[in-house]
Amino acid sequence: MNRLNGAVFLDAGNICLLRNDPLRPGAHLRAKGFFSEIALGTGAGLRYDISYLVIRADLGIGLHTPYSNPDNGGYFNTPRFKDNIGFYLAIGYPF
Repeated sequence: MNRLNGAVFLDAGNICLLRNDPLRPGAHLRAKGFFSEIALGTGAGLRYDISYLVIRADLGIGLHTPYSNPDNGGYFNTPRFKDNIGFYLAIGYPF
């Protein structure tokens, strides 16, 4: 059994409110501009499986952040590429 595996991933999502809340402007779910409000990221990582636990090491890159630089005309809207790179280490159960 090979314990070391790789993974490539794409992640998209956002958190929205069903009702308007004056303390959280812009958080209400609406159809207009729905896709521009979805955050998008991608990356690759390694998985070490020891049967009852999986140790994950991922390098992720944010592609679109709805809260960052809304005046940028393109979908990749962050000012500097290096600000979008993150390293994530996690230990969890296999699923």
